[in-house]
Amino acid sequence: MEQTIAVPTPDGPMQTFVALPDDRPAGERLPALVVIQEAFGVNSHIKNVCRRIASHGYAAFAPELFHRLGDGVDLPYDDFSKVMPAFVTLTNDGLLADVQASLAAARADAHVDPDRVGIIGFCVGGFAAFLSTVIVELAGKRALAQQGGKSVQQALVSGVSRYLGFHQIRSRSLRLAGPAGVARL
Repeated sequence: MEQTIAVPTPDGPMQTFVALPDDRPAGERLPALVVIQEAFGVNSHIKNVCRRIASHGYAAFAPELFHRLGDGVDLPYDDFSKVMPAFVTLTNDGLLADVQASLAAARADAHVDPDRVGIIGFCVGGFAAFLSTVIVELAGKRALAQQGGKSVQQALVSGVSRYLGFHQIRSRSLRLAGPAGVARL
């Protein structure tokens, strides 16, 4: 089952793509993952990631981080000049507010076991997932991120636990963190 829901945030409603397993047992509450988008929006790729997660028995929620610019922002992979104007509008405070709202929406969903909610992020979403493990209370749950953001080296020293990150070998973020910072992951 797929649907789009409006999640309330301090800056107005945030459209969120939701995918649930088609063959879930009636009345069973599911584990859930909040899937944080790449810099390109909640596009067909992120929706397909949600569908794949749902096919493994999870509820998947993909919030539109660009909701302050309008609904359905979907940017091309092959033209970064169209991505940057939207990307630069993201702030740490906005990301955290959106993550908190998304986690609250997932936990409040009737299909979801509120004690089994995690977060996964890609590209800028990796940074948002990482940031949320540092600042947002995840009640001891885990976060998974791919690539992370430029402030990774600042947060590495904070003793984050229960974070699993997959980063590109040539990532500028990891070059800034240095071998000691990466070793702490």
